[in-house]
Amino acid sequence: MSTDAHNPLPSSAGVGAGLYTLHGPRSLAELHRDVWTVLRRHPVVFVALPVLAWLPFDFVLDLLVTNLGGDLQALNVTNKIERLFQFTLGTALLTTAVAASMRLGQGQDIGPGEAFSAGVKAWVKTVGPLLIAGIMTGLGFLLLLVPGFILLARYSLVIPVVLYEGQSSSAALSRSTELVKRLGTGKVLAYGFTTYVCYLGLTQLGFMAYGWFFPDTLGLGPAESVLNALLTAPANVLPIGLALGTVMLYHDAITLEKQDQAPAALHPFGLSLRAYGKTVDAPTSTSLLPLAAALLTGAAALTLWVVFLLIGLGVLDPSVL
Repeated sequence: MSTDAHNPLPSSAGVGAGLYTLHGPRSLAELHRDVWTVLRRHPVVFVALPVLAWLPFDFVLDLLVTNLGGDLQALNVTNKIERLFQFTLGTALLTTAVAASMRLGQGQDIGPGEAFSAGVKAWVKTVGPLLIAGIMTGLGFLLLLVPGFILLARYSLVIPVVLYEGQSSSAALSRSTELVKRLGTGKVLAYGFTTYVCYLGLTQLGFMAYGWFFPDTLGLGPAESVLNALLTAPANVLPIGLALGTVMLYHDAITLEKQDQAPAALHPFGLSLRAYGKTVDAPTSTSLLPLAAALLTGAAALTLWVVFLLIGLGVLDPSVL
């Protein structure tokens, strides 16, 4: 099999290698479907690994917040520590997801240890472009919200671009922007928005249930910090889903870029059609119903979470429930 710098897709391969033919970019429903396919088929790498990696950090952060109480200066320090964790461990886990997807897309299996090792090595290559992208996106949000969202979308493919094509910082940002424009900035933003609407509220259901059914157990010290860290676990999988989505969007953009040369491109990340050593059929369902159901459920859960948050802050009276 052969590839070129701007087309990492193999020029020839078969379904037996874990590949299937993609005749065009995925719809939004297909994108969500394929992300769930990967998470379901490889839960150890894409679910258990980020959950376990974040657990001690979440525990320490929650313990610091609990012990510092309402000291704003101390809480500011804690927020800075959390941002540092997000930029280091958080981005390392994102590159781990992308690096693992590259191996899976080649029809190979990969374990959590090997995946994290590959992710850390990949993080060294991506930290520069990610830092620049973060600064520019932050400035966009400070100036006006709309430029911030546009830059967030246009730089969303930086990690796949760096790992698949070996681009440097400035070239990676330009290349990511080029590919996102080809896909459509709106589509990329729609994927991020629907992901958060679908799942952010659901990840908070544990906190809501805990506060609702066990209000008298608050203030348990370290034990409560352990529980809070465990309840935070689902939210730590959300960025991994976004990272997997960027890999799929990257391949979709490559498919569009090369469609004049070939009517159909072999799609190596369709979603790891190798499931623990077994070649399986490509997903075929393209119905919008699952996505619509997830959006409605997620929106309801997110609304409930906001209500609970406002009650906790004293803005709303608990009698509203």
